[in-house]
Amino acid sequence: QPCQMLARAEPRGIPELLPRILHTVRFIGSHSKYYNTQERIAGLLTKVSNEIINRCAAKISLEEIFEGDVDASMRDLSDSVAAMGAWRRAYAMERLCTARAGGSGVWEFADTGIFAYVDAFVKRCRDLLDVCEGQVQFARKQGATKARVPSFGGASGPDIMKGLVEIERAFEKQIHQLRNVGYAILDVKATRWHDDFSAFLRAANDLELMTQNLISS
Repeated sequence: QPCQMLARAEPRGIPELLPRILHTVRFIGSHSKYYNTQERIAGLLTKVSNEIINRCAAKISLEEIFEGDVDASMRDLSDSVAAMGAWRRAYAMERLCTARAGGSGVWEFADTGIFAYVDAFVKRCRDLLDVCEGQVQFARKQGATKARVPSFGGASGPDIMKGLVEIERAFEKQIHQLRNVGYAILDVKATRWHDDFSAFLRAANDLELMTQNLISS
């Protein structure tokens, strides 16, 4: 039953479900004739990790991120990061309680495998938060509206406004490239993302320098 509730949960509602799930796993490890081994319990906890990732991924809209409607996306990404952190903390607390009760037994295993994809998914969410922040900074996008290009007076005003538009176009080109990478971005097994996102960051750093030069002007 608690896993059925997890299968319907949104990221913000996941943390409150975790203690009950872990208590149930602990009970299984203590009383089951067939699941009272380290390998079985570790496998069960890994499945919970995978389901939490699935629920968070289902809530994140890549379409909204790349279109620039980033307010809701940034909330969903932040909620997903928070859910992953809550899962790690709840697991650590349950493991500690098990050890204090003298029943560590089947919980005496390395948790690297349980959280490998969790940590990778958190990193992917933070990367996408950077993309959202770039949409706000370079493309004037936030919510369902787009801010106006600011007006500048003086003889150099038109050149400054032109420079801002060029920065925006260059950023949109980078967004287009990320949008068409040809694999599922939220799939943490898609390791090509590291190279594609690194290229995006390098381009964003160049655009940031161009923006600083315009501000100085």
